[in-house]
Amino acid sequence: MQGTATLSFEPDDAATIEDPYPVYERLRARDPVHWNPKGFWFISRYEDVLACLKDPRFSNQPAPFALVHARNRAKFVAADVVNNLIAFKDGPDHSALRGWLARSFVRHTQRHQDRFGALATTCAARLRTQQRADMVADYALPFASRAICAVLGVPDRDAPQIAAWSNDFFRLFHAIPDADEFSRLNQSLDAFRQHVMDLMAQRRAAPEDDLISELVAHMDGAVSEHEVADNLMLLAADGIGNVQSGLTNCLSILLAQARLPEPLFGTTKDIARLVDECLRLESPGQYQGRITREAVEIGGKTLRARSIVLLGLASANRDATVFADPEAFRPADQRPQHLAFGAGAHMCLGSAMVRAEIVQALRALFPADGPRISSAPDRVWMARPGHRWLDRLDVEISA
Repeated sequence: MQGTATLSFEPDDAATIEDPYPVYERLRARDPVHWNPKGFWFISRYEDVLACLKDPRFSNQPAPFALVHARNRAKFVAADVVNNLIAFKDGPDHSALRGWLARSFVRHTQRHQDRFGALATTCAARLRTQQRADMVADYALPFASRAICAVLGVPDRDAPQIAAWSNDFFRLFHAIPDADEFSRLNQSLDAFRQHVMDLMAQRRAAPEDDLISELVAHMDGAVSEHEVADNLMLLAADGIGNVQSGLTNCLSILLAQARLPEPLFGTTKDIARLVDECLRLESPGQYQGRITREAVEIGGKTLRARSIVLLGLASANRDATVFADPEAFRPADQRPQHLAFGAGAHMCLGSAMVRAEIVQALRALFPADGPRISSAPDRVWMARPGHRWLDRLDVEISA
């Protein structure tokens, strides 16, 4: 295969979803700033991706032609929700709202560290009654959904429904294939938002010691009811999706080893380093989308204003110019900072919580004297472009 013309990155191609890394490697080597005729650029090298993540010329706002653009706020719930979220705001609007949310969110996640451990222990104990389990449905999803509900102040009984709505919520972060799916998404978002606003009303009338109560109590007119509700939805979706996918991706890597690595039975710091190596190797978020505010030159190519750009987080995390032996699982190494959580002003707000939950979930699942867990044949990736999420991870459990 000669020249760059034959190279292509197709996010929704079945082979790419199953194993995107050979494509990323070819792009890094031969076409690191890659133009796809469907209308987007793909950036694959670590240095370029990191620079773009920190460059204010790359906007997080929806594309002008997108259904979720601000001009459609009155027409579609999805458009109204998107334009309220910190994930899609830039500049002062982003920093003010993010700072207001972060102060309360971080405080409440820190307060729940012991709760994460107790939840993980409870979920792991249920597995020990089984000989075979799906680690997505039977462990990661119930753990992640119950943990974030505890932080937010959502009743535990609501966790399964919050998980279902959160799964729909993530469709805001990739292309929506048809009108029927977009209609279903709007219905789901409307129901999710109404449920959160009902909880906000309840906490206003009878405050409790939770994040919802704190945010409602400190609304000063600078943010609207919908902005608070929609960003609580974002925190719920991130808290479930990132923990569920991050945990199962870690498990997939660990169970493929000839023996479990020593850091898994060490200190919290040891396990956290192991988790970071897993997240580098199998990043749940494969790329982040941006829109150029003006013409930008990258790698000798000029990206015109209003260009759609996909920043390849997962590709950057396997860049051999940054990570020695990048395809290998080496948890004992001191690696440079990976980009699985992004970087810059829009770095994942809940990254510390995600790490902490995964550490607790692994510790509960693999105590030194616990049952043996081994991979079963089935490992199925979700057919969802942009997300490296397992739909199923079967394991066998023996005493």
